[in-house]
Amino acid sequence: MYEYAAPQAMLRRVREVAALTQRELAERARVAQPVISRLESSPDANPSVRTVADIVAAAGFRLRVVLEPVAPADPVVERYKQD
Repeated sequence: MYEYAAPQAMLRRVREVAALTQRELAERARVAQPVISRLESSPDANPSVRTVADIVAAAGFRLRVVLEPVAPADPVVERYKQD
């Protein structure tokens, strides 16, 4: 499993693991090569989840988003902090 904080790094890594050039991935994902380049390099790129899912699928991966619940605050501890 690969974990990356930024979509840019994740998309680049997926492409590299799939041994694809930007052009090859773009063709498979049915987007222009500059789109792949921008998504991989621009910190301002803000692709939708659907776009990321489509691109990683074109590279042979499945996008999976995992949400982990945060433990609720303990009311006793919170009350103690107030006093």
